[in-house]
Amino acid sequence: MQARGFSLIELMVVLAILGVVVMAGGPSMVNTIQQNRVAAQINEVKGALSFARSEGAKRSQVTITLCPSDDGAGCTNTPNWEVGFIVLVDIDGDRVVDAADGDVIVKYFGPLSGDNTLRTFSFDNANFIQMDSDGFPASSGTFVLCDDRGAGSARAVVMNISGQTRFAVDEDADGIVNHPDGNAACPA
Repeated sequence: MQARGFSLIELMVVLAILGVVVMAGGPSMVNTIQQNRVAAQINEVKGALSFARSEGAKRSQVTITLCPSDDGAGCTNTPNWEVGFIVLVDIDGDRVVDAADGDVIVKYFGPLSGDNTLRTFSFDNANFIQMDSDGFPASSGTFVLCDDRGAGSARAVVMNISGQTRFAVDEDADGIVNHPDGNAACPA
C-alpha cells in the first residue's frame, strides 16, 4: 500500500502561492473596509440631520438641537462631532438638558469608529445646530467625515438653509470637499 499525501516541497509551494495572493489582496481589503466604514458613517450623519429636521417639524413651537455628546446625556462644548452626538428637544434653546423646562434627548448617536473625524464648516456655530419649529436650521453648512486616508477619501453632507441635505466629495482632487463655500477640508 502506498502512502498518499503532500510532500514537504509541495506544501511549501502551496504556502508560498497563498502568501503572494494574501499580500496582493490585503491592502485592497483594508481599503474596502475603510470605504464601507466611511459610507456607513456619513449615511448615519445624513440620517441624524433628517431626523432632527423632522423632529423640528413634528414638535411645533420647540427648538431641536443637534450637538456633540461624548456621553449621550448632554451637549459637549466641542467642534469634535466624532465623539458622538445627540438630538435634543431644547425648549429654551440653551443646549442644556433641563428636565424642568421639558427638554428631552430624543436620540443618541454613538462615537465614530476607526479614528475618523467629523467636523462642521460654514454653520453659524461649529458646536451645535438648531432647527426651528418648521424644521429649518439657523444656518447652512457642511459636515465633513475624514479617515486616515485624507481629504481625497473624505465624504460630506451639505445642508442648505431649508434643511435639505445632499452628499458631497472632493470632485477635483484638491483636498477640499466641494460645496458652495469651498472651505471644508480634513483636519491636519
